[in-house]
Amino acid sequence: MTDLLARIERLEKTLTTATPAPLPGQEAISVATIRHHAYEGAHGPCEAELFGTVCRAHRDDHEYI
Repeated sequence: MTDLLARIERLEKTLTTATPAPLPGQEAISVATIRHHAYEGAHGPCEAELFGTVCRAHRDDHEYI
């Protein structure tokens, strides 16, 4: 049990460290443009199965520029 507590404390310490500065030329992107799957369907709701659940989102919700 003490090993688990030590691991949790190390993780908490790691999570409190500051994010390093971006590298030269590195750009940030909005997380809103990141999706976990591509549209799967035939011009209707998405039929992709995700962890036992069908997405059913509109096709346009999967297209980002």
